[in-house]
Amino acid sequence: MDVCGLYVHAGDSVLESVRRVTGTIVSSQVSFLLRPDDNEAEYQCNASNAATTEPLVAVVTLKVSCT
Repeated sequence: MDVCGLYVHAGDSVLESVRRVTGTIVSSQVSFLLRPDDNEAEYQCNASNAATTEPLVAVVTLKVSCT
């Protein structure tokens, strides 16, 4: 049984991630290459389990600087 559903989204796409469970802590790691047009892109992490009625959501807006 899954301890937690943990998904990272970029727009409408779910990103591939490496999920780790350590005791009661669940983490997810994503890796991707940034491009200049990723500036101001929003990435969203959704987490849910049997104790949540709605997913917990965190949103990050990227600041990409290219020189």
